[in-house]
Amino acid sequence: MMVACNKPDGPLTDVDGNQYSTVKIGDQVWMSQDLKVTHLPDGSDLSTYDILLKKPAYLTFSGKVYYNAAAAQNGTFETGTTTQGICPDGWHLPTSNEWQTLVSYLANHPTFWDTSGSVSKALADKSWRVEGVNLGNEPEHFNQTGFSALPTGFVHDYPLHAGGLWEHWKEHESAIYWCADFNSDYPKPAPVIDTANISPDPYPAWNYGWPDSIYPQPYIFKMSIHSDPSISSLADLHFCAVRCVKN
Repeated sequence: MMVACNKPDGPLTDVDGNQYSTVKIGDQVWMSQDLKVTHLPDGSDLSTYDILLKKPAYLTFSGKVYYNAAAAQNGTFETGTTTQGICPDGWHLPTSNEWQTLVSYLANHPTFWDTSGSVSKALADKSWRVEGVNLGNEPEHFNQTGFSALPTGFVHDYPLHAGGLWEHWKEHESAIYWCADFNSDYPKPAPVIDTANISPDPYPAWNYGWPDSIYPQPYIFKMSIHSDPSISSLADLHFCAVRCVKN
């Protein structure tokens, strides 16, 4: 049985001129590097999405770029549709179902399993070994797909509105990527806010605490080399990495 997992011809180039390698896994073609563009696909300034009390549209930590949900989705906020978001033309921000398609493909091909039956190592870049995590044995199982996921974690400011202290969570532990769709159990996304006229605060409760239940919750794809990949959701005030999938 042939397992489809190879590199398509030619690099992918974003609007800033950054180039990315790509990989075909099953019937899907994915970027095999995290997005690092700082402009929207039409070339306009990404700071359009400096929303919610002028929190930035993106942050750079350790050479990695993290986006807020509105920036990643380019303000689309539509569920069940192809959302280009911040991705290059011809590519789009994957839905939670598309991430699950990736995992299901790998789960159906034992060559991608480690000894526990997990496919996470098949997606994880071999450099994860030098990112401060004890990988244990089975180095031969790492990055069999060429997807090259890195343990980027996520970034947020805490406490909110109290000094803007950026905290980096789950780095060296998990790869976390935004999805195009939202968890319907939480509030709908607020419209993009005019940064020149931010008043009143669209989420006044943020001044007094931050229970996640009051925020819109985009889905995220999360993977760790110590557990199976999963879909969950994360309050949209966080900053996560982006991978794009080909249309």
